[in-house]
Amino acid sequence: MSRDPGRVEQIIEAAFNAEPDNAFSVEDLCDRVYPNQPAEKKHRVSVLRAAKNIAKRRSEIDTITGENLGGTLVFYDQYRVLSYAMARLKTDRFNRYRTNDKRDTWTLSRSWAKSTPYGDPGKGMVWRIKKRSYNEERLRARLSEEGPDHQHIIPGGAWWRHTEIRKARRDGDTETVKRLKAEGEAALAAIMQQFPQKGVSVSKIDNDALMETLNVLTEFPEMRNAPSGH
Repeated sequence: MSRDPGRVEQIIEAAFNAEPDNAFSVEDLCDRVYPNQPAEKKHRVSVLRAAKNIAKRRSEIDTITGENLGGTLVFYDQYRVLSYAMARLKTDRFNRYRTNDKRDTWTLSRSWAKSTPYGDPGKGMVWRIKKRSYNEERLRARLSEEGPDHQHIIPGGAWWRHTEIRKARRDGDTETVKRLKAEGEAALAAIMQQFPQKGVSVSKIDNDALMETLNVLTEFPEMRNAPSGH
């Protein structure tokens, strides 16, 4: 039985309120609104419309577009670091969270590979990085104190800094925004020294996304396939 848009919005908003430190893909929200049903296009359309309506009413709700095929939207609370962290993890191409994207590798060019633990694959060759398929439980484990992404959510971490900038902008604290942005650009500049890209300004690059990519390349060198041609 179909639900009217008002009912769909109520369920989604209740999910946002009950799990403020989580982030929700469209598929996640379909599970809440249409439990025990396969998510069809009509369900996704209804859920997406309702979630966007809520985001218009509630300034704390923002979205990130997934990096895998289809680019699903993930809704999160931009002022809560754990919510932002879950959004980053759910949209990360390497985690393949609830995606139908069958591409299970990512190509690392020779020029980038030379400055990573992967090393030079050889002339005319590239590394193909195996992607993971993580569910929500495994993503949360990455944020635990023992997890590899915990460093990003503690004070001074990239995702913590991003959230603090958002809160400072909300509060009109321009000095804090300026200071935190400078810290972020300095951290990114240090990373870019390992990944020289001519003509690229560090201020034009997504700090968080680049750090995530660097983390994967450092964390899982065993995920690489044998070098292959382009």
